[in-house]
Amino acid sequence: MFLCVSGKKELYVYSESRSSVEPIDFGGEHDSEVYIGLNITDVAVSDNAKFFVIGIPEKKAFGVFTFNRTNFISKPIRWITDISFEHFFADDLLSTVLFMDTTKKTLDHHFLLWRFDTTKLDHKALHKLDVGLLPGGEFQEGETDYGTEGDESPGFEGVERSNNS
Repeated sequence: MFLCVSGKKELYVYSESRSSVEPIDFGGEHDSEVYIGLNITDVAVSDNAKFFVIGIPEKKAFGVFTFNRTNFISKPIRWITDISFEHFFADDLLSTVLFMDTTKKTLDHHFLLWRFDTTKLDHKALHKLDVGLLPGGEFQEGETDYGTEGDESPGFEGVERSNNS
């Protein structure tokens, strides 16, 4: 699959296996009207190809999109506006973005903070990984347990208060 910019104004997803080219939806009717036909200067895709970002400097807009490779549907997650830039550069995880504006001679460094649904994760196992336990339950060489075996939940449950004054 390829994310293609045509004539600096249109964005498509091309799939050789499906022999198809699908246009990228910029969002609701209002967003499509606002951004359709404007120059797209830069595009960056995440390592896992589930997310991508585009830049439309004329509207000072930076679009963050999601892409479902199974059903070939893309949709905007958020449009970030009021950022003056001509070009942008993003890392492979789309967590750090540099906005460059040569007319104003500025370089802005921003972080994109992603929120993930962690309700289905095994927090107990992740906590054990954090404190350095090996699969057999023993600690790695040079590691300390910081007073925990990894069985406690995060928080302050079970901590007793001392009244010694």
